[in-house]
Amino acid sequence: MPAALSVTAASASPARRTWRRFRRDRVAVVALLVLLIIALVIALAPIIAPYAYDAQDIDLIGVPDRPSAAHLFGTDSLGRDELSRVL
Repeated sequence: MPAALSVTAASASPARRTWRRFRRDRVAVVALLVLLIIALVIALAPIIAPYAYDAQDIDLIGVPDRPSAAHLFGTDSLGRDELSRVL
């Protein structure tokens, strides 16, 4: 039986062996998932963020606003949406 295993391992492509080894490393898989989520958020940022990152709400200048339905992360002292600036 060991002879059959060595033939199978030798016939596997380097990419397949690398992928199999990568999947066994849980930290690497979690890191890949985090990177994919970040890439997805970046790709969807124009849809997720309701305001331009530098747009100001004139009514909120001078007083930082708490999180609300209009501004999920709130606003800074210049009336800019924090969620849009984070993304």
